[in-house]
Amino acid sequence: MTEKDLDEFKKRIDELIKVYERYIEQNKRIIESKKVELNEVLNTGNYECSAGYIESIQQYARDIDCYEIFIESLKYAKTGEIK
Repeated sequence: MTEKDLDEFKKRIDELIKVYERYIEQNKRIIESKKVELNEVLNTGNYECSAGYIESIQQYARDIDCYEIFIESLKYAKTGEIK
């Protein structure tokens, strides 16, 4: 692998990292929105509808965890260092 190939490889990894960082930020915004919606539902006393909101929030949080793990894997692939 030439130096140019290595630079291209690192550039592509950096681009992927940015994509997944955007996914994380997007999910965080969605979670905050879902929390507001959940709060509104709870304030109406309609507790049976809250489970769907809670499950959705938990799923977005799990997705964030997966994205963070993937980002760390990409960084390791790029640098060979574990943080």
